[in-house]
Amino acid sequence: KKKAKITAEKLFNILDIPKDTWKKRVKKMSGGEKKRLSMAIGLIHHPQVLFLDEPTTGVDASKRYDILSYLKKLNQQLNTTMFIITHDLEAALICDKSAILREGKLLEFDTPENLINSLPSNGLVARISIKNLNQEIIKTIHKYPSIEKVLRVGNETIEVLMEDFEDNLPKLMKFLFENNLKVYSMSRDVANFRRYFQIRIQEEEEKENRKNNSELMNGGDSQ
Repeated sequence: KKKAKITAEKLFNILDIPKDTWKKRVKKMSGGEKKRLSMAIGLIHHPQVLFLDEPTTGVDASKRYDILSYLKKLNQQLNTTMFIITHDLEAALICDKSAILREGKLLEFDTPENLINSLPSNGLVARISIKNLNQEIIKTIHKYPSIEKVLRVGNETIEVLMEDFEDNLPKLMKFLFENNLKVYSMSRDVANFRRYFQIRIQEEEEKENRKNNSELMNGGDSQ
């Protein structure tokens, strides 16, 4: 019993659970306190592996990063391997490796950094705001050679991924002006994991659409 108490206090300290809440009834705890308590319970017996299902669900946006930070701290201080199942893409910030699943199919498995670097030009993107942006304008931009992806990320804003980014960026801007597109801002950035995920899922959807269209053209699957 004494050993369990010492272990519990150690976990509570790592998780920043203040002493005045140690004897609080669970039903009176906040969402964040309940999440941290569930982590402590899961780790009380020093498991080598811990599975966490949606650990940030039901927590205020301002507390989500705190929960992820606690998980990383527990991983480092207790040497516990953690599997995090989540739709919260910010969790990739603390993971050594990330797997992307879609409808039970494994699409990718690697470090978040390697996945982002697999994008054209290691994930460099041009963020461009264009007046009266519409699908016709996006189709025009796609005509520029070396363009790999054009993602609409705002009402009048796109992110462009292309090969040989440094060489092609000034040429792309010239192309936009020559096509009378009214560009009112341009900045460069590196794609984050959320953007990588969006691109990868979009690719999978496009592949499925092509397959479905091909089957329709051929009269459906053969019996």
